[in-house]
Amino acid sequence: MKADLVSMIKVVQAAGRVIRSPEDQGVVVLMDDRFAQASVRALLPRWWTLGDIHP
Repeated sequence: MKADLVSMIKVVQAAGRVIRSPEDQGVVVLMDDRFAQASVRALLPRWWTLGDIHP
């Protein structure tokens, strides 16, 4: 679980390079199969709007 948390921190930091201020909008596409797992998606920020997952 610790490795997952560290990985998710890096994902959120990378997304921060897309969205730099409250006025910015952007799209972050997470294409790894792990992001389809509920346990991994639960680690994403709650304010992120998550779209449907299409395998």
